[in-house]
This record gives sequence, C-alpha cells and structure tokens, in this order.
Amino acid sequence: MDQPELIHRARADVLSEHGFFLITADGGPIGEPLPEFFDRPLPLCGAVVDTVFLLSCPGTQYVDCVVESWSGPPPESGKYEEQADVEAVLSMPTFTLRGPFDDELPNIPLARPGQQHLRVRCTGRAEARRRYEANPLDETDGVEHWKIQLWPR
Repeated sequence: MDQPELIHRARADVLSEHGFFLITADGGPIGEPLPEFFDRPLPLCGAVVDTVFLLSCPGTQYVDCVVESWSGPPPESGKYEEQADVEAVLSMPTFTLRGPFDDELPNIPLARPGQQHLRVRCTGRAEARRRYEANPLDETDGVEHWKIQLWPR
C-alpha cells in the first residue's frame, strides 16, 4: 500500500472573530452555520457544503494554525488537548483558511475536490476560554494552537 503524500503544509496566525474562523472552497459560496455548531460544550468544528467552521474561544484573538493537505490519511503526530474528525464537501480544487476579514492562507490545493475527511486538533482552547471568561479584555492571542489535516474520502 502506498504511503500518503503531503501535498501542502502552511502555517499562519488567523484572526478568530467572535469565536470562529473558516475553511472555504475557493470560488464556492460561504455556507451558513448550523445551530448545533454552537451547542455546549462547544465542538471544535462543523461543516456544511464548501465551508468548515472552526470554533475558537468566544472572544476576538489570533490563533496559531497549521493546515496540511494529504493524498490519504496522514500519520498520527503530536499531542493535543482536543480532537475532532469531520466529513466535509469542498467542491473546488483549492481552499482558503480565513478569518472574518482576510484570506490568511489562500489557494491550498486538495488531492482532489469533493468529499474530504478533516482531522482537527487544538491545544489551548480551554485556557483561552478561561482567560476570556475571567476578563474579556485579557490578551489571548497565540494561546490556541490548531492543526488541521484534510484528505479525500
């Protein structure tokens, strides 16, 4: 069996506005979040066609993100406090990791468009929430570290 190939890896500090940031298919519409995306306890992510909502601490902050596109399931790596796996449809050959105002990482290639599996991991989200709830003016930039891996189904 062939080993999965890393197609693209990128890192950025992404603005999480009001507790979320997005993955969107390049050229596709930005979908509306479903109500269950904001249930308690807050999930890490939720997907609709061409959009994945990544749910951060409730304030406005910059989060450290690594995004990897793979040809198949990547090897396990690193320790994270939280992990979620989600299925998503990204209908274009490239996608963008974005905050509310800017495309932080545009034109990330997929192995192939269509059904994708995402492994989303995060460290620091509980700490950022604790700080925010103790004092909403407290600095939480860089407290959260995310790793997002995608591969075709």
